[in-house]
Amino acid sequence: MAHSGRWRSAVSWTVALLITFVACEVTLRVYQRVARGVPMTTFLPTKQDSLFRLSPFLVFGPRIDWQIPDKTHPELARFNSQGIRVQGEVGAKQPDEFRIFALGGSTTENIWNGLGTHWPLVLECELRAAGHEGVRVYNTAMSAYTTAHSLVRLQFDVMDYEPDMVLVMHNINDLAVSYDAARARRTVDGHYRVRFAQKSFTGVLDDDDVVLSRLWFSFASRVRDLLAEPVAGTGQYDLEPGRRIFKRNLTWMTAVAHAGGTEAVLLTMPFSSAHRNVQTALPRPGEGQVAMTVPPGGGDDQQAADLRSFNAAVLEAAEASGALAVDMAALFGSEPEYFADLVHYDDEGVERFGAILAVQLASHLPPAGPPVDRSELPESCAW
Repeated sequence: MAHSGRWRSAVSWTVALLITFVACEVTLRVYQRVARGVPMTTFLPTKQDSLFRLSPFLVFGPRIDWQIPDKTHPELARFNSQGIRVQGEVGAKQPDEFRIFALGGSTTENIWNGLGTHWPLVLECELRAAGHEGVRVYNTAMSAYTTAHSLVRLQFDVMDYEPDMVLVMHNINDLAVSYDAARARRTVDGHYRVRFAQKSFTGVLDDDDVVLSRLWFSFASRVRDLLAEPVAGTGQYDLEPGRRIFKRNLTWMTAVAHAGGTEAVLLTMPFSSAHRNVQTALPRPGEGQVAMTVPPGGGDDQQAADLRSFNAAVLEAAEASGALAVDMAALFGSEPEYFADLVHYDDEGVERFGAILAVQLASHLPPAGPPVDRSELPESCAW
């Protein structure tokens, strides 16, 4: 009888554990369905279908028909079906229209501030208020983009819209590739494979991605990460290979623009004097999070020096290629009250950036008419 009782107890505990495990499995799948859009029945727990739908040469983005959540002005925080942050579709160019397209990463995309505004919109409103009635500014930036991504988008997408001017602001994401390469003890290559050949970007699958239980997959992957030997950087790295590629890509972007009769404007990137080594998760709809890396052992001062070095490369590329340069890092300053973190702007920072740039670009635009009362500007300028 005692032996039988032990068996019944063991069976009861086994059944209870199985029920608990299944309940946790279902809970995890429901959460992933709600939070990340992963179908509950798939055996691919981290795979979503959100690869680039405009060009086969980019492995992620831009955002298509995507609403940025939790903004005071949600109507200003939406990407249309063309992957452009604007209300409605961008159609044929009007005879009196002067088109400006902004390319870059998250510091141009501007999904971080609370209002839902972005500096390309502020730029347009400021220019129109100053009498540049025909100016339209379109935001085509994407979080985590480097010069390599923007070069492809410019060539195979943006130039089709007949821009009169393109604004390009890059720095931190190209710099992060150099940091990743240093940690992996590799040299930066022209395709940025050390960062962008990862599954989180490419969506490429192998046998390890097909799992029966997401709960067990989650547990086992965390244990694997804990037991893995960390790849420790030496704290010393050569920034020059990545810097050369960065300048090359900027030069090619200028060449593409000029070949299409478009003015290219290269901007340096402001960064905060108070925020350092901020590890920011870059949200990509339908996909995972991509961490913005920090110097491999270099510290705060080294990061600031690296950012300045890449900003200097922007000015060097502009001079070599005949592009117009606007040193926004110098003009904007580094006061922390305008920043949400190291490089992203808060609401006041967005407005400050757009207003400063409007002054710098005014003399490179068609002659302005009389100033326009702000009450007469489009509704999109009334945030």
